Amino acid sequence: MTSPSMFPELANVDLPHHTLPAIESSPEVDASCHKQTAPRSKNIYRVGPPFVPTILHQVLFCEATNEQVVPVMTSRIDRGFELGEMGNWIGYKRNYVTLVSTFTFHGWSFDRTMKGKYYVLDDDNNKVRIRYFAFAISVKCNDPEVKVGLVQHTPKRDKGPKYNTPIYPAVPGGSLPDHQTVKLSSNKKNGNRVARMRQIFSFDRREFYRLDTHLNHSEQSLLKAYPCDLLAKVALFERIQFTKSLRVENTGSISKYFTISVELLGIPYCKDGLREHYVLATSDTVPLLVRGRSPSKYPGERTSGFRETDDVRED
Repeated sequence: MTSPSMFPELANVDLPHHTLPAIESSPEVDASCHKQTAPRSKNIYRVGPPFVPTILHQVLFCEATNEQVVPVMTSRIDRGFELGEMGNWIGYKRNYVTLVSTFTFHGWSFDRTMKGKYYVLDDDNNKVRIRYFAFAISVKCNDPEVKVGLVQHTPKRDKGPKYNTPIYPAVPGGSLPDHQTVKLSSNKKNGNRVARMRQIFSFDRREFYRLDTHLNHSEQSLLKAYPCDLLAKVALFERIQFTKSLRVENTGSISKYFTISVELLGIPYCKDGLREHYVLATSDTVPLLVRGRSPSKYPGERTSGFRETDDVRED
């Protein structure tokens, strides 16, 4: 099951697990009046851990010239983690995570990218044509015995359904919006703001074709092969949470660290006997600590949500 999209025009598109950026959420409760910061409070919005340089996993080639094309990804976490007193990036299992990501091809303009076709080589060195590109996210632990996953919550603050994290068909060339824009994107109450956010995060193929009729009629255009008209130019993953089954308490002196990866996928034309997708590149966070209890339970390395107990204050 995949997350619902705010775009009704996707209702009849045959995309069993592909949606567009869900850039509309219901208002969130302002926790400023509470003693303890709520897990979903806007006070948790802060720029999080850095990402390492793009890691390449699959060589991508341009069909027309057979030259290698190198993806470059740019990502940022805007909610869910903060720097602890001892220099660890720390998040809490119940907290929501928000992150954004874009990609380009090194030295290639948007027009040049869209006018081409691309392929990868499978394990038998056969060409596999790429239909379109997409973004996904995943998580792993430095302890291979730890099973971990991510889910996406509905916009409402309740115990409603959770969804698999989405896969967003995406085009290159977007610029990451600033942190304040991402923060505002979580709470839109009027049509004007929704329209502004859509312009920032989404690419409208129909509008682009209206302005560029030459590319519209080109069968060699990568853009022609995408499965829908509204595409992500900035992938926005919001209301992301670690799965409830995750056990994050450390045993002994060895800490378990986690890495969140944004994946740039190549979706092949024919999936019969082939993979559903190829991971072309990833944008990975530095190692992260994920805590299972409230901040006050961790006096050793405090974060902003730490509150001393009554016993501590009396000493």
